[in-house]
Amino acid sequence: MAACMAFVPSGISLAQTDENYGLSKIELREKVQENVSLDELNEIYKEYSVLASHMDLLSGTLNSINKENGWVFHVTIEGIKNEISLVSRTNKKVSILCRQNEIENYLDIYTNGKMVLDDQQVEIKYDNKESDLSGGIMPLVSTSYWKKKSPYGKAADYTISAGSAKNANVSLGKAIESIAVSAFYTILVPFIGGAAATIYSGLYTIVTSQDPQTKGLSYKAKKYYHKKQRSVGYIPAANLYVTKYNYTWYSRNNYKGKTSKQTAYYVKQMG
Repeated sequence: MAACMAFVPSGISLAQTDENYGLSKIELREKVQENVSLDELNEIYKEYSVLASHMDLLSGTLNSINKENGWVFHVTIEGIKNEISLVSRTNKKVSILCRQNEIENYLDIYTNGKMVLDDQQVEIKYDNKESDLSGGIMPLVSTSYWKKKSPYGKAADYTISAGSAKNANVSLGKAIESIAVSAFYTILVPFIGGAAATIYSGLYTIVTSQDPQTKGLSYKAKKYYHKKQRSVGYIPAANLYVTKYNYTWYSRNNYKGKTSKQTAYYVKQMG
């Protein structure tokens, strides 16, 4: 496959969800299943930091940590248990091992954005058809995150069209039935940013049950602002910038196959 740079859609950052900001050393220590020295705790924290920087899902789904050949981070996503470990790290790439029952995936993430899953390059293309209908300039903000539910008002209150986006080719590199859920959502990060696992809970299970042989997805999205927004999604009463994303995911490329609808709210909060 041709090499492609990882690209995050306009208006979407790699922000974490509001439930998933990262864990401190103290919080990590509470998840370790054995006694560890200060040096070992520092080692765990370093490995966790590397993994979490590439896998936004890690902090919000982490159950426990134990040592086998190295440190193993146990997570549960969509009710599915996975084991994640850092294989290696260089100045060019990070190699991560994701285990799920009999599935074992090696995911290489390069500094130039390239991803390789089990020696198969994941082709990352973004069909940038997004149109911003609002105009205006959004000021710098201190915090951004994703929510599954509306951070202000009701879902039906978001009625002002703010553009659209679509992608006909979300490559997975191989059949989804042979991809661990933790690897799956990490692959989606270049396309949907930090919304991946926590917001899109259920997408993996739906696709694997309905179309287990698929090697690629596609999606269309419509964006909306709150009816009381002032400019670029800013809601004065809440002091928040909020954009609602209504996604329709397809289990095949080119908007074919089974469909799954997902909604997410991208929030920017002033300091």
